[in-house]
Amino acid sequence: MNTLKGVITGIETAGSISVVQLDVEGDHFTSVVMDTPATAAYMNTGEPVMVFFKETEVIIGKEFSGKLSARNRFTAVITGIETGSILSRIMMRYREFPLSSIITTRAVQDLNLNVGDDITAFVKSNELSLMEWIR
Repeated sequence: MNTLKGVITGIETAGSISVVQLDVEGDHFTSVVMDTPATAAYMNTGEPVMVFFKETEVIIGKEFSGKLSARNRFTAVITGIETGSILSRIMMRYREFPLSSIITTRAVQDLNLNVGDDITAFVKSNELSLMEWIR
């Protein structure tokens, strides 16, 4: 599980669903959650939160310059690659955070991924989970 620390910068709520805007190390992230400020005490602007997402939910792009519907986009550097026959784990560093992605080995080969490469990682908003930051 990948983990980041963020701060809530905005909340838009409709019914029992909220779109939460986050600042993570100066970068903008978005999470869709099944909570509202009325149902979750941590859901307030300015509150620190832990941000979680699975390795299998991280999409990797190399030399990417287009647009995608995935709201969470950040640059990272590949620090390691564990290559399997079907799946591979890409270890990366985003700011101070070690993160990883599991993608197909064919994708690793097609993108010609190597340790030290700058990549763009993407995570859909509905794949980010939030939890109150315990100080």
